[in-house]
Amino acid sequence: MRMILAATLALLPHVALAVGSDDSQPPTPTETTTKCEKGTVWDEKTKTCIKAEESSLNDDQRFGAVRELAYAGRYDEATAVLAAMREGETSRVMTYQGFLLRQTGRGPVGAVEASASGEATYFDAPIRIGSILIVFWGCVGFLVGVIIALQLAYPDLNLEPYFNFGRMRPLHTSAVVFAFGGTALITTSFYVVQRTCRTRLFSDSLAWFVFWGYQLFIVMAATGYLLGITEKVDAMRGGPKANEYSVRLELQADYLAGVWAYHANKMRDMLEKGDVEEAMICAKQIGDDTLQKRAQGYVVPDSFTHGTSEQRARWFTKGLKSGSLKGAEELFAIPYEDL
Repeated sequence: MRMILAATLALLPHVALAVGSDDSQPPTPTETTTKCEKGTVWDEKTKTCIKAEESSLNDDQRFGAVRELAYAGRYDEATAVLAAMREGETSRVMTYQGFLLRQTGRGPVGAVEASASGEATYFDAPIRIGSILIVFWGCVGFLVGVIIALQLAYPDLNLEPYFNFGRMRPLHTSAVVFAFGGTALITTSFYVVQRTCRTRLFSDSLAWFVFWGYQLFIVMAATGYLLGITEKVDAMRGGPKANEYSVRLELQADYLAGVWAYHANKMRDMLEKGDVEEAMICAKQIGDDTLQKRAQGYVVPDSFTHGTSEQRARWFTKGLKSGSLKGAEELFAIPYEDL
């Protein structure tokens, strides 16, 4: 519980920052934009234009002048005043620096887009939703932990077959480690990467694909625990055909990798010339037959646990061409010899 509360509290400042600046209203024009020359700002105390470097000005006054000049479209002058600020690489300084560089045509490709209000257009939608889900999964993990503790103390609380201790215990572990911890990792990564690199994520669609794909994985895993699917898997792995079953699982992973590549390319046209060929070369290098021949000079088919090089490349290609999940089911329906 302490870990959940600590992580939640640690995330609150990030969530607040992700929303953007409250100072988004256009500034009221002053003599800075009507009388003062480049590199100077209006000083209310002396009623004169003074250099932005003067010690009588503080950084809040300089920043106000930067905003005013930026809203007036005088970007070079705003840049000169911004350079005189002494507070270092704070968020407001860096945001305006990126904005002014882009407006003057000196910004790097991929720099953060911003408006004159100082709000950088980072992609924060998954961060906001992720912050809520972190708290949700933390509460789920805590609740399941309480339930299994009570089941140990009061065995009658073991509700067969779906809610017994054997199925609830791995659900508790996964809820805390993968659902709570994994969601926190992805969410904070989306936040930190954008602020550290000062650029928006490469693709909003791919960000959502990763975010919701991971949530789907969590739900599928939780469902599998409660339905006892993992118990069946463990039983098959320990049976006489354990190696055959392992090969099917590995080929299924290769097939699903191809399916993922199909949809990712359809969404963002990601695949470049030579990518598929490189994937084929990689698949052929990690087949059991290739690895065994390289290590001992001969192969033992009965000991295969990952499939041959030809099988791995073929099933990856099938997934890449079809983009359908039906092939993943087919792997467990056809005879082993036909894989």
